Amino acid sequence: DIPQTKDENENENENNNNKDAVEALDLFPKELPPESIQTMCESFYTAVNNGVYRAGLAKSQEAYETAVRGIFDRLDELNQLLGTQRFLM
Repeated sequence: DIPQTKDENENENENNNNKDAVEALDLFPKELPPESIQTMCESFYTAVNNGVYRAGLAKSQEAYETAVRGIFDRLDELNQLLGTQRFLM
């Protein structure tokens, strides 16, 4: 499941933006500067979330491979980071 914020009155999902979902649940560590949180969320969203869409909607094999390579490059970077610390931030 993907964390999402939900409009209870309309019973609809508002978005699938990880940052918004985490903010809504008040899960950001208070000691981290907001700009570092924003940077991490933006880089994840751009590389992974949008990368999946770019791969799924690719019009050519080359575009697909470029998108998938970007996704896995970012996931490899995050994996290395998690190899040295418990959380991404």
